[in-house]
Amino acid sequence: AMRSGGDIGVFLSQVFQPGLSQLLHAREGVFVDACSASGLLLRGEIPALLTAGIALREALVKWLQDLDVAGEMLAGGEAVVAMCLAVRGDWSMAKKQDARLAGTLAFSPGLAQAESAVSRNDGLQRLFSSIDAQDGRQVLGDVRIEALGTDDGKSVPVLYNRGFMITGSAVQGLVPLAKRLRMRKFRASAEQMAKQLPAYRWPGGKLEGISLYAGSAAASDAELVLLLHVGKVLLGAAIEDVFELMDAQNPAYALLVEALPGWQG
Repeated sequence: AMRSGGDIGVFLSQVFQPGLSQLLHAREGVFVDACSASGLLLRGEIPALLTAGIALREALVKWLQDLDVAGEMLAGGEAVVAMCLAVRGDWSMAKKQDARLAGTLAFSPGLAQAESAVSRNDGLQRLFSSIDAQDGRQVLGDVRIEALGTDDGKSVPVLYNRGFMITGSAVQGLVPLAKRLRMRKFRASAEQMAKQLPAYRWPGGKLEGISLYAGSAAASDAELVLLLHVGKVLLGAAIEDVFELMDAQNPAYALLVEALPGWQG
């Protein structure tokens, strides 16, 4: 979500590049596969990518605020940062065969899912803004799946991501670390949601997900985050469960954490 302009070159060379380098230098097992005007691609183990993604999103929001574009983007309904953590299938590799192609070419179904999940669509943005305006309540999350009706009376689930999305395959990759991350499932009925978060709308009404501590639960900097199950959608040629990572950057985070003990019983 970068804007063009006279300051963008200074931002990339003096803020983004050194800031990214410093952020990743302190994290083992996370590597930059690609960085261009179309986005940033990181590769690594799922827990490391999770904590790196949280830190990177927080840093990007701050950097863009310093650039005085974050407020304008939010006012227009744009995503300041859209991210996706995905893992699916094996990597296919091809060594450099042409002098014009640098390095190694690599592909995986998970990469296709991640790229699909963060693609920008201004038409969907306007459509979802219209849906929200008609409802009148605030939207609980920034990763959305809405069922849109078709002429034959059926409905098609449509994904719109302006937050931090995690695929179900990636969440399953965290399960072996459930004890260390203190992962716990939670579930709230539509009645509980209406009573405890009346100002917010959540598609389907009821809410379920997983709470965990990003990083080591014993570490002083471990952060409680919530993975909210958004639904299922076709993503990169496969039907995939979709979760949204909620942390302190989300306006409803404090209310969710306050209500959490009653949902984990």
